[in-house]
Amino acid sequence: MNINKNFNLKSVSEREALREFLKLCWCQTYTKQLGEDITLTMIRTLDDESLGGLLDDKDIHVVLAMMGKKIIGSCMYAIRDNVAYIWGVYVIKYAQSSGTGRAMIEAVANAIPKNTAMQVIVLEVSIGAIEFYKNLGFKICGKTKYVLPDGDEQSAIIMTASKILLSKNNGC
Repeated sequence: MNINKNFNLKSVSEREALREFLKLCWCQTYTKQLGEDITLTMIRTLDDESLGGLLDDKDIHVVLAMMGKKIIGSCMYAIRDNVAYIWGVYVIKYAQSSGTGRAMIEAVANAIPKNTAMQVIVLEVSIGAIEFYKNLGFKICGKTKYVLPDGDEQSAIIMTASKILLSKNNGC
């Protein structure tokens, strides 16, 4: 596995590969958690150029985990006001628990300025994701509502970590 931080936002073929990867991951992740109807509605949003808003700003960075030419993990982030906001962290089912997610988050930590905090919002139903972030040193700092594409509101948890905390957990 290698980490690719050179995703070309303007490349149609790279966007299409990411779109197909996200569709697969969303089916694997959200069908069980949110139901098939909501998941299919979410997947339909990926058909626009911004992939349903995941890539809608110019300051977005994309980190991909690759196995050969195949995407096995994705992570997006943007740095705003000394915070690296992280989203779109997915690892294909067969590569989960392999260090892929950790490697992508570490790539973000290594790319951001020293005193930048990291923040992620995780749906409360995503128990595995919450545990993943806790294991990396993220702490729960609040709750919010996340509005899904069908208008359904889901409870979500705001989690933060400092770059220093993340590096201290590397040996765990």
